[in-house]
Amino acid sequence: MPDKIHISYSELADFLSCNKKHYLGYTKKLKSKGDTLHLTFGKIIHETIELYLKKEKTKEQAYIHFSESLLTKDNIKKYGTDVIKFRSQGLKILIEFFSRYNWYEIKVLGTEYELFEPISNNYYFKGYIDLIYQNGNTIYIVDNKTTTNEWNKYKLDDIYFGLQLKLYKYFYCQKNKIPYDSVKTIYIVLNRDENKENVGNLINIYEVKSDEIEMKKVYKILMDALNTIYNPELYEKYLQQTIGWNCNICEFNDSEWCTGNKNTKFYRKIEKT
Repeated sequence: MPDKIHISYSELADFLSCNKKHYLGYTKKLKSKGDTLHLTFGKIIHETIELYLKKEKTKEQAYIHFSESLLTKDNIKKYGTDVIKFRSQGLKILIEFFSRYNWYEIKVLGTEYELFEPISNNYYFKGYIDLIYQNGNTIYIVDNKTTTNEWNKYKLDDIYFGLQLKLYKYFYCQKNKIPYDSVKTIYIVLNRDENKENVGNLINIYEVKSDEIEMKKVYKILMDALNTIYNPELYEKYLQQTIGWNCNICEFNDSEWCTGNKNTKFYRKIEKT
């Protein structure tokens, strides 16, 4: 049996946003520059929330776990005193997250729920759902996002907004033979916003429209991407296009492999130090 070819939301997002980034990351398999403090913070706060929802940590234990995981000698050496600021902001987020709902009474169906589901032929979709819970007859698929600032209109109006959750819903429903109309999809956005000092306004919730029509759309987007990626002729044509639009946050920007798309308003040359 041949190896199972899989695609994740992360790869699909790179494919849709920038041909150069997809080529460097997935065809050439070049490594990124490594973790930043923002990524480290996000991983630790996600892990802390997961441990709490799995009832492996109480609130108090979760606060300690978060602090100890972030304030390691390596992190302090690598990121300096910013770690202290991130710890303070993270604790405020956790306090609000834990108090927002009575999580111990909500029926949690899964955390870091693994998907490795057939798409067609020998293609598979791979992903992990942060949280699945049930309230009444409705199942909620949740993705937690950490951000420095609140999501703006540009983010919410993006044509691919919610694509990740829609893919998760599509394959979760396929796997468990659940009708689409019994599942809702939401982002819980955790704002690490320096301008927000008080607990109570650090979390935003956005429901993503994910009806049957949307399910058909995301499946087509996924299949079109796969048909391009694994067809040498189509992929070569794809590489000739200019797609890159968010160079300022790309790990390959201004590297030895890519100088960025200078024609996009989001291009910003990275200053070398």
